[in-house]
Amino acid sequence: MINACVGFRSTAHQAYIHPRQCWANGMTRSATFTRGCRHKAVRALQMTTPPSAAEFDYSDHHLLPESRYQSTYWRYTLESLPRSVMLGRISHRLVLVMCSAFLAACLNVAYPSIFAGASTSAHSIAGTALGLLLVFRTNTGYSRFWEGRTLWTRVVTVIRRIAYFSSNYVPREYHVRLANLLCAFPYVLKQHLYSGMRGVLCVKEFQGFLEGDDVRLLTRTQEPPVQVCKLLSACLRHAKEQHGGEAPNDRERLYLEGLIGQLVDLAGNCGRIVKVPVPLAYSRHTSRFLSLFTITLPYALVANCGFWVVPVVSGISWAFYSIESIGQYIENPFDVHASQIALNPLCQSITRDVAQILSPPSGSPFISTEAPVAARVNERETFSKLSAEDEDMEDRTPGLP
Repeated sequence: MINACVGFRSTAHQAYIHPRQCWANGMTRSATFTRGCRHKAVRALQMTTPPSAAEFDYSDHHLLPESRYQSTYWRYTLESLPRSVMLGRISHRLVLVMCSAFLAACLNVAYPSIFAGASTSAHSIAGTALGLLLVFRTNTGYSRFWEGRTLWTRVVTVIRRIAYFSSNYVPREYHVRLANLLCAFPYVLKQHLYSGMRGVLCVKEFQGFLEGDDVRLLTRTQEPPVQVCKLLSACLRHAKEQHGGEAPNDRERLYLEGLIGQLVDLAGNCGRIVKVPVPLAYSRHTSRFLSLFTITLPYALVANCGFWVVPVVSGISWAFYSIESIGQYIENPFDVHASQIALNPLCQSITRDVAQILSPPSGSPFISTEAPVAARVNERETFSKLSAEDEDMEDRTPGLP
């Protein structure tokens, strides 16, 4: 039977309240939450009936269907342009282009004969090559985003299969331990990816699922997700030894070990996306090509446009720079600032599913349905410092293209 279980939170709303996170523009807001009690053995909550879909707080706007773009949102899309994240990222470059266009217009007024024979043929030819570069850059970024989304979908599926198979073939006294480890895995993997594969973890988010020795072990290793998988295997091995190799037997244990091995592979594939960016030479060449193209474009158009060259070239530059910036923005879907993939709802979904699959039929106290999340703000500050260190190291690296 399950020992050392602690039960509280009598209402469904209390059990399923989660923090709201908004990483865009560096803003973070948290909803009301209650921290679970800290017990040296098993952290557990009283299982309650999940709220209806209308009552449930998904904690992230990315999963809400009404927040996804629709063609009827065109008016709001135009009105929100000044607050656009992409516009903020390219604003300095746009200012430079506008200054170049204004200078070209002034020179055209003072010395009109200089631009009388200006031709746009060179920019037409260069624009074709530039368009191919931008398309390739954006497609590469989106393919990496889609791969990250697919990998995390597999993480959810594999953990559910482990929980379901364990509920039938692993002795019940090991369910709490297995459930805690399975619930901790997605949070550990998320933290590991957010830190840039450095092994830096904000342990307050998942320590409610693990004992003190496990937490210390994870903080000392460079591959925390793999360490959680090793703890899962150790739990299965201990269960087999204690029950004379009958529960689970060799065949059942091999199947579970295969699923755990898939978690290791998925963690490694997610790490590959973080650690292997788009080649720096390609990104820098595209940026340089685009900058030179937009800065010189006003001098080819000023003879025909006059002072209208300023808004015309600014609009063209905004479109080109935004496309390039979007490709960079989605290149790393596990970036803590951009947060292109909503990992928090996925982690919470895994926690709820595991708790429901491995919960005792009687509904007795079991496992927490949410992880402690008090360190979300500190998490972003920690990874911001790491990102600053990376940028400083890149600036001092010789021989970059």
